[in-house]
Amino acid sequence: MHAWDECTAAEETLRALDDLIRSGNVPAVGVSNTPAWVIARSQAIAELRGWSAYCGLQIEYSLVARSPDGELLPMARALGLTVTAWSPSRAACSSASAPLPGSPPPADRH
Repeated sequence: MHAWDECTAAEETLRALDDLIRSGNVPAVGVSNTPAWVIARSQAIAELRGWSAYCGLQIEYSLVARSPDGELLPMARALGLTVTAWSPSRAACSSASAPLPGSPPPADRH
């Protein structure tokens, strides 16, 4: 699930995802761009109802974006979720994003 939808009940989303998994249309479901408390609540609901739960968590994580350290990573560890980072090199200095001091200007691409 790409992002949390505040307008749709967690039970409705989880039931639909469980139907997809049980029918064989998808092997497993992960979650991204969702607060830790919503994920933890969703995992509890899935467990109590016997539905498939999230198996992974995709988070923005880099040397710049370290906010997952506070709640998301400890929650993932406690719930046994696999964590995948997106944008791990965000704002990093690379040859594609910023020239090193003293380097020649990029070649004309026209």
